[in-house]
Amino acid sequence: MKERVFSSEYIHKEIDSMYNEVTTSPTDSIGKSKELIESCCKSILDEMNVKWSKNWDLPTLCNETLGRLNLTPRTILDTDPVNEQLKAVCGNLRGIVTKLGEIRNVYGSGHGKDDEFKGMEERHAKLAVGCSSTFCIFVWDTWQKMKSQQGNE
Repeated sequence: MKERVFSSEYIHKEIDSMYNEVTTSPTDSIGKSKELIESCCKSILDEMNVKWSKNWDLPTLCNETLGRLNLTPRTILDTDPVNEQLKAVCGNLRGIVTKLGEIRNVYGSGHGKDDEFKGMEERHAKLAVGCSSTFCIFVWDTWQKMKSQQGNE
């Protein structure tokens, strides 16, 4: 049986590591922010037995994952205005992930840089790490809640 590497503890360890690098290597922390989101989504899809393609870009991977999760609490009715507000926040999360991926492609690690490369500032790296952290913690916690509810049905 394959040992599960991705967990809440892993997420927090990676977040700590990324925050520790924002000062010394903003480029690496931006790159790792995208990688954490990818790992989170792929781990969830794997646990759901959903086939994903290594050719999917970050928005596709994110959309596939979010589309399979119960993002709003069961206690909130579809007619409750907060349901639409939560959907809007989750939609904004999708947009943040998309833009974070685009920023990483230019300013993060993972792609070769030329001698003229000027990286992002520490504050931008903190923003990337914060966005990645928020997304991963929310999505992973949502998946853990779904699994526990499935076990109780």
